[in-house]
Amino acid sequence: MVSDHDRRQLALIDYFVAGFERGDVSISDLVASIDALLDHLEDVEKSVLTQLSEAWEELEIGYAMGLDQRDPILYAPDQPEMRQACASLRGLVSTLLSP
Repeated sequence: MVSDHDRRQLALIDYFVAGFERGDVSISDLVASIDALLDHLEDVEKSVLTQLSEAWEELEIGYAMGLDQRDPILYAPDQPEMRQACASLRGLVSTLLSP
């Protein structure tokens, strides 16, 4: 059972990812927001938290590579790696929030 606090955190993760996919949230805001939200999850199983963190890392790596290479295309929402990381995050969140 996921606590109300964790439900709110997870819903915000989903909100930010959906915003990124629509182009309403920048990658920098997405990476920073998810990082903060993951740090405040209280009752999520360690294995699930690890999976969430790994999906977040994929976003962060794509962002870092794009910055390093001065190529924002690398972290665009339509890039395969970004789509996969977003799908992983949203799938995990959906599973955790389902009754």
